[in-house]
Amino acid sequence: MTDSSDFLGTFNGYWRRPQSDYNEAIRSYQIVLDTNVLLQLYRFTPQARTELLDVLKAAQDRLWVPHQVASEFYSRRIDALREHLDLYSNIPRNLISLKAKALEEIHAFAKRSSITPKEKERLIQPLESSFSTILEHLENYRNSFDLSLEIVTRQDPILEDLSHIFQGRTGEAFTESEIAEHIKRFSERAASKIPPGYKDAAKSDNAHGDYFLWEQTLRMAESTGRPILFVTNDEKEDWVRKEAGFTIGARPELIAEIKSRASVDFLIVNLGLFLRHAKDSLGTAVSDTTVAQAQISATSPEHLIDIASDRYYNLVYSLKEEANRLSDMHRAATELASDAYHIEDTQATVEAEDRAAEILDEIRAVHLLIEKVQRHTKRPSRGRVQIDFLPFPAEEINRISQFLTGSGHTVGEISARTKLDHPLSAPYSKIIESIGEPPIDLSFDGKRLRLLFTKLPEIGAQTRTLASEAGFDLHIRDSNGGRATVLGSHGHTPRPRHPRADGAV
Repeated sequence: MTDSSDFLGTFNGYWRRPQSDYNEAIRSYQIVLDTNVLLQLYRFTPQARTELLDVLKAAQDRLWVPHQVASEFYSRRIDALREHLDLYSNIPRNLISLKAKALEEIHAFAKRSSITPKEKERLIQPLESSFSTILEHLENYRNSFDLSLEIVTRQDPILEDLSHIFQGRTGEAFTESEIAEHIKRFSERAASKIPPGYKDAAKSDNAHGDYFLWEQTLRMAESTGRPILFVTNDEKEDWVRKEAGFTIGARPELIAEIKSRASVDFLIVNLGLFLRHAKDSLGTAVSDTTVAQAQISATSPEHLIDIASDRYYNLVYSLKEEANRLSDMHRAATELASDAYHIEDTQATVEAEDRAAEILDEIRAVHLLIEKVQRHTKRPSRGRVQIDFLPFPAEEINRISQFLTGSGHTVGEISARTKLDHPLSAPYSKIIESIGEPPIDLSFDGKRLRLLFTKLPEIGAQTRTLASEAGFDLHIRDSNGGRATVLGSHGHTPRPRHPRADGAV
């Protein structure tokens, strides 16, 4: 309920509504769910998933999903599960890599400090034990997760539950003429930064999604006259108002627009708070661990940077070039220390050895940064990459920004050095994109482009055609651990394309 006084009511959206308003909304408002809420069902633990479904069933008579939400859900549910399953393989692999690096540091320390093998073992043993315990726990989490791609593609239990919950509670699609009209209207609103959706205007895919969702919700509110509680994990500035880092509530413009169109109230809440309030308002069983999972899932767009895939590949390539540059410096410092030692210049020897050690630390930092970037990267759509900068300290963000803004190794500098076009700019990035999944590692030695994938990729006719036009011969090679390497040898003369009788290339 909204305070009727002009002092508060006129400025709804500029102050935080009391908890009692949200409890009342869960009991009596029309509850509209966003796509990101439904997709969490594929990421939650079995217990959390059951509790969320129980809450939805308890409020079933007031639930509603816009057609836009349903459409996005169907197109993204498999990817949501695949991304979650990847965690169970990527995280252990990353930890094993970190363990190897930690052991490398211990061995380096033992060598430079001349400690005994027994003392070195005393350092290694707790490290081995800790990593083994962590990996064992992760394996237990993996075994307790009850969904797989096979299960979901064959007979999706989540889809079965949702089909009952939302039967008769799903909005209608726009007609073709309405789609054209609203895409035009979205462009005009986005240019004027009218919420929601303008934060997604630069997306190459589904940029209008939030606006379509909003317009369909407005139409529903007009037809029913019921106030709306919108449950979403999207906390971008075009949905919510924030003050001093705290979310106040829905943007005032959204509250005013729905008031003008439908004369109803509008509240917005993330999934974690929704479940917490539902526990009190609906009397459903919701554990603290479920609420915690839901709160962790809330997006923090301020920490995300969305860039084109070729810029991401350029970033990784440039960081690797930086590591190579530092390696050259390390080699030079080591040689200088050796020369100083042979002419018995003690001070120069110590200074050169110290510099070599400093450079070695920088090299390790760059390699760790590359792994961190790759670990916190996802692909929201074809041709786009998102990097979550939340785990990065300021100095790492600054270093990455140098390469993204071009103040590191630029494409021109690399081209001048290799006498070739940058391997990760067009058309090379198109070759990588056509494979269908991003490589977890890549390198280029001036002639050969090497891509490493977590699993053997399918190299289709389109990829081979693009490679041929760019002057690359592609070779796929299996390696240990189920990974695959795609090698492209640059330098042959592109052959003219002659279509076969069956139309294949």
